[in-house]
Amino acid sequence: GTGKEQSIRIESSSGLSEEEIENMRKAAEEHADEDEKLRKNIELLNQADSLIFSTRKQLDENKEKISENNLKVIEEALATLETAHKEQNMEYLEGAIQAVNTAWAAAAQDIYAAGPEQGAGASGTADAEGASEEATSAEEAVDAEFEVVEEDEKKDKE
Repeated sequence: GTGKEQSIRIESSSGLSEEEIENMRKAAEEHADEDEKLRKNIELLNQADSLIFSTRKQLDENKEKISENNLKVIEEALATLETAHKEQNMEYLEGAIQAVNTAWAAAAQDIYAAGPEQGAGASGTADAEGASEEATSAEEAVDAEFEVVEEDEKKDKE
């Protein structure tokens, strides 16, 4: 080697005494329950936000397949969930999430019973053709992935 020596020395430069560090540690422990509650609330709000988005999307896609009664139940549960989410009312949020999920369980049977062949007449046939085109293009995409992998293998061999 060069005969030169390198060394790194790490020292505390924060200027905090052991007492200050201990006080900070105690404060963190005291607030741990509050932090956990806050984390759970944020997760619950995120879950509600996601459910609101997905419910709206599913309603747009499947509205014609859901019975009027089930549709009404979902829309009412969704409105309650949106209100609780907007007001960040944690007390009602969990129940509202459960109500939307329960309403969807009943509607899922309607959607399943309607099947892909039922819809708005001719557009149902177009939807089925569109689905087969999507499947074909998805298969092509997979083939393209494999080709890319093969090209990488050829480069590795060279």
